[in-house]
Amino acid sequence: MIRHIVMFNWKAGTPESIKTDVVQGFDHMKKNIEHVINMDCGNDQGLAEGNYDFAMIADFADKEAWAAYRVHPEHLAFVQKFGALSAEIARIQFEIQR
Repeated sequence: MIRHIVMFNWKAGTPESIKTDVVQGFDHMKKNIEHVINMDCGNDQGLAEGNYDFAMIADFADKEAWAAYRVHPEHLAFVQKFGALSAEIARIQFEIQR
């Protein structure tokens, strides 16, 4: 299984309504991209300084499923619409054993 994690900081001045749209966009992808086994996202809880503002974690059956997700039209539309909102972003994909 491949776990995909994305963390980012919002650009200054990003409205709360747009942040809500991002959460809804992740939920839409979770429901509509067949390659996604699970996807969760949320705001940092402020428990430690230096954390990113927001994170998303998604699981895929294998590397091929993750690669298919990357080029899926729903994912590409999400990136086109919301990608420019992040001031700083970090991504990682790693294999987990179940």
